[in-house]
Amino acid sequence: MLSFKEKKTAAEKAYVAALCKILVLLHLKPSEQNVTKLLKKLLSLLADSVRSEKDLLKEVKPVLEHLKSLDACPSEELTQDQANSIFGTLISCLVHYSLVLFSWKAKLFESLCFREFDC
Repeated sequence: MLSFKEKKTAAEKAYVAALCKILVLLHLKPSEQNVTKLLKKLLSLLADSVRSEKDLLKEVKPVLEHLKSLDACPSEELTQDQANSIFGTLISCLVHYSLVLFSWKAKLFESLCFREFDC
């Protein structure tokens, strides 16, 4: 079960605001109903946790409403297996792109070191 404490620190408030700004930029396809449902569930829990924080609730509500509008079958629930599959795919993508970034940084560092010694 996901839970959030009632009172938010400045860092937590900034994190929630940044998360909402990122989520609103996502262009979810109508075919990605499971992802939409998962994000909607997570944002609903987050909205409940920030209901006493009016400034944060203003950030969360539009994103939640946007996700609700994208959900073609709001009465249909997401199963735990479906959620696990989405998180597994996300983790795989994060690992892949982390490795790509690490490789790019290593090549950049290598080229900078060789340039320094060539001079």
